[in-house]
Amino acid sequence: LQTAVVEGDFDAVKRLIESGADVNASPSKRDTPLLAAIAAKKPDIVKLLLDNGARFDLSPDPFDGGPLQRAAKSGNVQITSMLLEVGADVNTQSEKSEFTGTALYEASRLGGIDILEMLLGKGADCN
Repeated sequence: LQTAVVEGDFDAVKRLIESGADVNASPSKRDTPLLAAIAAKKPDIVKLLLDNGARFDLSPDPFDGGPLQRAAKSGNVQITSMLLEVGADVNTQSEKSEFTGTALYEASRLGGIDILEMLLGKGADCN
């Protein structure tokens, strides 16, 4: 599943999920299919994974943040919006908060004004 996600092969991802692939499997200590889809900027695959139970609160890497932080950092408005729509906590912080801040912090560093406004509109704590 991870390989199909990284390659952006929507049809293969769909077939694998239909065949019972675990959408929350962590093939490495630092990744999940959802995180890989976010990194690849594949909103169609992100949606497919979320629709099939991918956990948006799961991040095996305490240094790089969870799905919402990574989406905000990448500047991808569509994926950030999707994660907020399914209930991602706008104020969540990594275990190792000295390395990765909240989604608002990450967006302020790298993400762009549209994402900042979106996060603030969803109640992001700016303090």
